Amino acid sequence: MKISSWICLMCCIAFTGSASAFNSQVTAGIERWDWSEDYEEDSGFTREGDYAQDKFFVGYTYFLSPVEDNGEPLDLLPFFFSRSSYVYGNFYAGERDFDLEDSDYNSEKDWTGLGLGGFFYFMPDTGIGAGLFTEDGDWKEDDAVEDDTYDEDHDGWHISARHYLNDLNRLSIRLSETDRERDFASDFERSDTYRWLILSYAGVMGESPNFFLGADIGDGSREKDDSDDNEVDHDLIKLGVTMGPVYRNFAIYFSWDYYEWDPDGDGWEADETFYTISPRYWFSEQLMLGGDLAYWSWDESGNNYDFEESGTGIEILLRYRF
Repeated sequence: MKISSWICLMCCIAFTGSASAFNSQVTAGIERWDWSEDYEEDSGFTREGDYAQDKFFVGYTYFLSPVEDNGEPLDLLPFFFSRSSYVYGNFYAGERDFDLEDSDYNSEKDWTGLGLGGFFYFMPDTGIGAGLFTEDGDWKEDDAVEDDTYDEDHDGWHISARHYLNDLNRLSIRLSETDRERDFASDFERSDTYRWLILSYAGVMGESPNFFLGADIGDGSREKDDSDDNEVDHDLIKLGVTMGPVYRNFAIYFSWDYYEWDPDGDGWEADETFYTISPRYWFSEQLMLGGDLAYWSWDESGNNYDFEESGTGIEILLRYRF
């Protein structure tokens, strides 16, 4: 769908009324990211590049019991403050263009995906959920290295459980698996499978503003296989913290996410770190404008280089409830 069509759809939603109690929620959104990449080796070799990423999505959620809006922060309603069971479906599409500076190299990727799932509270404070997604993508290159062109299938599932300690503090556990298969133009094939078990806490403290605090700790694995019979396994660890003030119409989050690859393995190891600052402003119950400042770094043991990216993002989100 062209971006103009998405804007028309979102404007229709923005100027439609919203209910104080609702069973259905339609969501539409646009995301735009601009990233700069910087790679430098001790030998003197450097590489710089830029890429832009756009994503469009639309989704529907049905709540089995009405969700009440009692003046809570809009950014956390309904999925934190409400404990109504729900089912959902969503569709999304995206594209990314990458260019190296001082080079004719250019590549682009596009993808479409579909997700389905739900969450059910079998007790007032405790529930279980599950979901799955499937995604198709293509990577194309404009230079002579056409063997890197590939088709991609990306699929995954998750199951989760939540328990509220009280109205404002929640614990959750999530088990997930994703599989990414790439079929290259050179008849080379590769698959990557990731499995995660993640424990999470989310809580809101204080009043006017409320202060949000979230924390994750996860244990995972990655299995890589290719058609040349090369197999690589990695152990993974994830640590994450998100915090910030949350008002009725405004929120700003400060996030840190850290991944450690092969912490107990021999030889190859790597550390991956993300920092983000994300303000969110709700003009009404229907319309949100958000921004992001992000920094990412990758460090491998035994390799003398610096690899980092910095980016800015913008998001427009619209919700219609009935």
